[in-house]
Amino acid sequence: MLTLTSHTPFEMPEDKELLDLPAEYNGTLTGDYLQSVRYADHTLGLFIDDLKEKGLWEDTVIALYGDHSGVHGRLVTDKDVQLLHDLVGQPYSLPFRFNIPFIVSIPGDVDGNKETIETMGGQLDMMPTVLNIMGVEPPALYFGQDLLTYHHNLFGMRYYAATGTFFNDDVLFLPETSKRDIRVYNLDEKSTYKKENVTMGTFRDQINKLLQIYKWSDAYFNSLDNK
Repeated sequence: MLTLTSHTPFEMPEDKELLDLPAEYNGTLTGDYLQSVRYADHTLGLFIDDLKEKGLWEDTVIALYGDHSGVHGRLVTDKDVQLLHDLVGQPYSLPFRFNIPFIVSIPGDVDGNKETIETMGGQLDMMPTVLNIMGVEPPALYFGQDLLTYHHNLFGMRYYAATGTFFNDDVLFLPETSKRDIRVYNLDEKSTYKKENVTMGTFRDQINKLLQIYKWSDAYFNSLDNK
């Protein structure tokens, strides 16, 4: 199920605004975003309560994820940038924005089995991870990897950044374009920007691996029956 309430422009009817925010959030994109996400959380809670009332909760695996960052794009003002910095305690940087949630709830003793998986992963990794949790053998060719089994990763981004952009265990790499120089971010706690000189050759092997994966993915997709 895809939820769209917490998507831009985040404008909620007054009776659906469940947060009493400080005055500085009034009329801001960040304030509207918080209201929309609070409402989405509320309705998710109602859904979970309904599963429990119907006796389905103990037979249900739920995977929650975001498809991209929350507050972003041309609607973000300088005031939003400051509000976001104050909220998260650090600059709302590119790597921070791309760090989206992926939470899986499984039946059983939840409090006794909470675990955080630190392996770097992308959206392609969600399906094989959930299949492993459910004990299901993938029925056919798939891309991505099970984050419970593999501990190193390399994956790209084909929509929000130029071709050749990738994440690995340590960095976010964005190639040179007609508008921007090469950018490399350390994926540490503060997503720091690496200021030392780097070239395309520095990451040539990983870029080539990524482009090969794209080639395989495109070939597989184009081979599928459109019907």
